Amino acid sequence: MHVLYRLLRTGFETLFQLILQREVVGTENFPEPPYILATNHISALDTPVLLTVCPHIIRAFAAQKHKRNPVFAPILYMAGTIWVRRG
Repeated sequence: MHVLYRLLRTGFETLFQLILQREVVGTENFPEPPYILATNHISALDTPVLLTVCPHIIRAFAAQKHKRNPVFAPILYMAGTIWVRRG
């Protein structure tokens, strides 16, 4: 998983350098792993941005319904997503 994760992270970092202006503040406040990082995203880019700025490997929870999404499923698999059955 680490090779795919690094490939995904590098790809997003490259893409974001081309299309976004980011200022990252406060990364020194991340504790040493293990920890739980709870977020509430407002766009599809929130998680990929977090993937590039978090100093540690992160694994997200995602609803199983996203396994069928031809665009997001491969990305979620590469990121080591933990699949959750909701309901």
